Amino acid sequence: MRCDNVEVSPPRRRPQECSKSPGLKSPSRVAKDVILPVWSNNQKVIISHFSAQYEAVFIKPEPIKDRLKALIDVSHNIHTSMQQLITLRNDEQKIIATQTQVSALFEAINNNDTYILGRAYFLEFVNRYQLSFEVLLTAASEQQRKALLSIKSTLEMQPNQWTKVASIVFAPLITLGRISLSSQTQELLNSYLPQTLDAQAKQLMKEVARDVLRQLQNTKKEINGTEENILNLLSCNNSDVKKQIQNESSEGLSQFLALPVLPLNAQDLEIALSWRLVLEQVKSSACVSKLQIQELLQRHYLQIMDGRVEEREKMDVLLTAMQNTVVLLNDLIDLTAEKEKLIAQYQPINALAQVVIEHASNAFIGAAVNDTLARLNQEISALDKEIEKQALFCAREDKQLQACLQQSTVEHLRELQQPHRIDKQTETLLLRSAATLTPDPMLLDADDTLKEYFNQHYSALIEQKRPRKNERLQDLIECSGLLELIEYVDSVETQLRGIKSVRQEADKMAVRIAQVNEVLALLQKQENESMFTHLMIQRLEQLHKMAKQVDNRKEELLHAFSQGNADLKNKLINHSYNAFDTIIEEHQVLKDCMKEYLQLSDKIQLLVELKKSDSFISDFITKRESWWVQLTNFLAQFFSFFQTEVGDRVNKAKALKLEIENLSTACEQEILTHIEKIQSLGKINPVEQLNPPFLGDTLLGDLPLMHDYKRTQSSQTFDTEKASHLLANVSFFQPSTPSSMSQAPEENEKNATAKRV
Repeated sequence: MRCDNVEVSPPRRRPQECSKSPGLKSPSRVAKDVILPVWSNNQKVIISHFSAQYEAVFIKPEPIKDRLKALIDVSHNIHTSMQQLITLRNDEQKIIATQTQVSALFEAINNNDTYILGRAYFLEFVNRYQLSFEVLLTAASEQQRKALLSIKSTLEMQPNQWTKVASIVFAPLITLGRISLSSQTQELLNSYLPQTLDAQAKQLMKEVARDVLRQLQNTKKEINGTEENILNLLSCNNSDVKKQIQNESSEGLSQFLALPVLPLNAQDLEIALSWRLVLEQVKSSACVSKLQIQELLQRHYLQIMDGRVEEREKMDVLLTAMQNTVVLLNDLIDLTAEKEKLIAQYQPINALAQVVIEHASNAFIGAAVNDTLARLNQEISALDKEIEKQALFCAREDKQLQACLQQSTVEHLRELQQPHRIDKQTETLLLRSAATLTPDPMLLDADDTLKEYFNQHYSALIEQKRPRKNERLQDLIECSGLLELIEYVDSVETQLRGIKSVRQEADKMAVRIAQVNEVLALLQKQENESMFTHLMIQRLEQLHKMAKQVDNRKEELLHAFSQGNADLKNKLINHSYNAFDTIIEEHQVLKDCMKEYLQLSDKIQLLVELKKSDSFISDFITKRESWWVQLTNFLAQFFSFFQTEVGDRVNKAKALKLEIENLSTACEQEILTHIEKIQSLGKINPVEQLNPPFLGDTLLGDLPLMHDYKRTQSSQTFDTEKASHLLANVSFFQPSTPSSMSQAPEENEKNATAKRV
């Protein structure tokens, strides 16, 4: 039996179920249904010691089959040694019992020799100590046993009366000698004097008893020595355990013999163990392929390359991301390697324990490793949490990639890490290869031709919008043609901006494709087969698809704007961006100028209405403010009963007139502001080719009453809603019926005053 000086662990409790771990699919407890007998405290210490021996074999860094054989050896050695110890204890008890009987007989013989009178004869001893004599015969050697039986038989054949007569005859002399002589002198005389047959028999029995006692003592010493060796073997030289085994009774030790023993033939167990190991490996094997993880990583990297940023900046970001992935994978590899080491320890132990329990019917030995399995499982679970966090960092919040990385092996992770590595020299060259496209100088030649086109186009369009020839812009406003023109200019501006944007996008796509082609040429020159090379190839394919989509969109915009005019389409394609901006800006100026004129025209019309209302109110006051109305209004300042209805209306008309005059002044200031803004807009871009003839001062020539507008200081702000409200109040001063208007105002006022008085 092997013994590794394993310290005794505390008494084991009922095995606890191991916690589940993501690394191991469902590690159940090894001996969850094991119910051990009721043991005493002393026995629990011994059981704990034996469990520690089994556990030491379970966790030994040896091949699994060697551990199985070692478990069988330990099981049989413990069982055999325990059986031998019990046998030795039984033999020792028998020897002690024999020693007790023989010692009693030997002591009785010696005491008999010291008596002066009443010494017993041999046969009397045999009859008196019959059990002790039989034990002596059983323990004596064959020769000694035959001698004792022979002399006993001889004495039994002699008549008893002759013995008694001889004793009576020689009794006085023998008694005198025993009294007067010392024991040494008596022994000396007995050695020279002839002995009787009875004395010879007692002397023989005494010598045989002495030899048997000496032999029993030697045998007992041998048993004690063997027992000591067995105790040292069972306790592994642990004094405390050795003491507990010594103190345990044979009945208590016999309970250990009732526990199952592993079969000596390990062939069937080895077959079951092989299947169990295969099952454990299948449970913990990775369920994801390296190609799947590569595809997920490439998808993530291609997402980094998306967007409108330059390819050079994206490459820089991509290289940084790949370098970070290398660093994160290093940490993930370390954690996974540590986990695989623990799993490599767990799987054979768990498989071996299951085989011992299921196929060897020894749950006691299997339960010995429960604590070890629980500890390993706890460590694996802790590592799984760390791996989950690290995989989340590597996957950058991609749950599918995170799950794949968690289930990957160290070998797969190292294979994934290798394509991410790019040497510093290559990285520097890649970042320096920043291909850019400069604008084609030939594009600038087309600028003037496009401006000329728009000048002719708008001139023709305005002529079509005029209701009659030689009519100015005011006529165009009245027939709503200017609104249509504004909408048209706004539409053209929007289309031009779209064409410019899509052309710029197409040029940027060309720059990106050139940058990626340059990088690929450099990588192919260096025969670089890293993941970065494959990503650049995929990126180039993406860019070509994107460029095709941009070209299709550009073609659609050009076709919609040119309406089949090939000459205009070519001009739009070859137009420079700076001139595009100029034309777009001039369209904006044209649109703003026409909008300002619309607002100016509305305010001029409103001002005309205000002037008409002011003239009407003035006429109303002149007709109704007679001397009588003036007198009553003057007296009404002191006495309210003098206030007449006509006088009240005249006062209200005067207040309304004042408000209309103030608002008219404010409206004139607004009109002057619009005129100044139109003049400034007409002078923003002095390019004559794009300035239609109705912009600026030319447009202002259409304004009626323009010479009457003067810049004055007005404290009131013009409000269109207030103007509409004042114009509505003018209707209150309109005559209601012709009869009421035919009566003289003075007579009406007098009658009203007389009634009140």
